[in-house]
Amino acid sequence: KMSNNTTPVVGEKRPAEEDISNNDNKRTKISDTTVEPTFIEEDKQIENDKQVDAISTTQTDNGNTVEVHGGSPKKREFTKKKVMLVFGYNGKKYKGLQRNPGVVTISETLEAAIADAGGISDDNRGSFTKVGWQTAARTDKGVSALANIVTFKLVQKPNVMEEINNLLPSDIRVFEIKRVSKSFNPRKRATGRYYSYVLPTFCLDPNFNSENQETSYVFDEWEKDKLEQILAQYLGTNNFHNFSPNTSYKDRNAKRFIMSITCSDPFSYKGIEFVKITLFGQSFILHQIRKMIGTAVAVIRNNQSKHVINCMFEAPKKPTPMAPSLGLYLRKVSFDHFNSYSENPHPPLDYTKIEDRLTYFEENEVIPHIGETENTDHTFKLFLDQLDEKEFDWEYMKSTVIVEEPKKVVPKEEEPQDNENGQTESDQNQAAPNNEIQEESLTHTMDIEKTDE
Repeated sequence: KMSNNTTPVVGEKRPAEEDISNNDNKRTKISDTTVEPTFIEEDKQIENDKQVDAISTTQTDNGNTVEVHGGSPKKREFTKKKVMLVFGYNGKKYKGLQRNPGVVTISETLEAAIADAGGISDDNRGSFTKVGWQTAARTDKGVSALANIVTFKLVQKPNVMEEINNLLPSDIRVFEIKRVSKSFNPRKRATGRYYSYVLPTFCLDPNFNSENQETSYVFDEWEKDKLEQILAQYLGTNNFHNFSPNTSYKDRNAKRFIMSITCSDPFSYKGIEFVKITLFGQSFILHQIRKMIGTAVAVIRNNQSKHVINCMFEAPKKPTPMAPSLGLYLRKVSFDHFNSYSENPHPPLDYTKIEDRLTYFEENEVIPHIGETENTDHTFKLFLDQLDEKEFDWEYMKSTVIVEEPKKVVPKEEEPQDNENGQTESDQNQAAPNNEIQEESLTHTMDIEKTDE
């Protein structure tokens, strides 16, 4: 029997089958077992209590989960995965897509919102290289987009897209985020790019100008067919050296492949009638689409043949008018060829789930911006005034020149003969090289970096 003040001793055995009630500090039916030291269990419990007390409830720090251990915060790192982010924007307030120090750009604004939402860690904020930032299509100053693509390493956390949109201005929206493989490059994997150009139909009226705005012109099926026939001359693979600045006939980047061009039925916005021209091409060089539209407008307004367009693909260099950036926007980037690969482990890269949101953004952000800007700034009317003031030499525009590669001079095997100055012909050639051939060769080998619209 154990008294009330008896301290248990390690290894001591209790008598079997003794009644120990609660009133006399005894327990019932204790078998012949070894008594464990109760103070050891108490020490373990105390230690556990201290650990529990040292951990506070979870907090949030810049979107990351934080646990406070012993008074010092410790971040729990989320995993990072490469994703494809689909986003649209109104380019009115921005100096293009690409980051440019000193000016506000789309990429800079988007990346800052992603970082503030916790999608990019503080250590990688502002470094496009560290997160592997890659875009599928570039856009110039003032050019908008419905569904452009950027891939990068995103910190995986719940509701990140909603948080990003809450931090972005209303003229930039994120529509979807999808997982892609580590080696995925949106620029190289893209099958092509869809661009749209919204053009006021009065631009196609030869009699319309700032002084004569009341005409009987109607953009009917006949006028639409005429426009489509002119635009059809751009289809296929052609040399667009006349449709981009600082591009020569011999530049390899001047050759571009246009797969389709379509025209919509006319529609009106706040009293202005527009037609939407949609182009699908593999890729485009700087100002190419704006010059294609501007040249087509000039051909129609001057009643020239559609075959003038074919002469623009040949040398020499010819002046081509450039339409305003106001009407141009990127529709989407196609990944049809990539989606057809059977070994692709991720879902297809298409826009099936977000078509409604893209249409809403187009009808409520992009189109209103074009119509309202034309009503206030008269951008297209000023373009027509400048176009009419410029007198085109259409005979020169139709001219073509066959450009041949510089021929290499093969020295003859005859014995060199001295001239009257005592020099051989080879000595003369070394002393006075052919500058024209050198310059032409340099132009041929110069490779200008490709830049999308």
